[in-house]
Amino acid sequence: MKSYRVVQAHTSNYPNPIRLRQGERIHIGEKYEGPEAWDRWYFCENEAGIKGWVPEQIFTRSLANATEGVATEAYDAFEMNAVPGDQVIALRELNGWIWCLREADGQQGWLPLDHLQPMPVL
Repeated sequence: MKSYRVVQAHTSNYPNPIRLRQGERIHIGEKYEGPEAWDRWYFCENEAGIKGWVPEQIFTRSLANATEGVATEAYDAFEMNAVPGDQVIALRELNGWIWCLREADGQQGWLPLDHLQPMPVL
């Protein structure tokens, strides 16, 4: 597992993040288009009506309707708030974001890769 130091603060804009159960049906909306290297993220809505960004690797599209799909695994879009100097361990990397474990308090969540700097292996 790789360790990182936060070099740029991150504050979540989504206080009620989308969460998916494996097998849950979703509505697939727009693909993220922006200057960041965050390819393959889609704005989706779950069965409870909660919307948020979901990586393409987490769902399969319906053959009958490309805007409908099913979660192939459980997913949580929780973005961790972080400040420079926080140390995190990368648990999963997808499309320019890393699901991290913060060493200081054990909190887990997504952080943008471009806000992190790899720590040297000792």
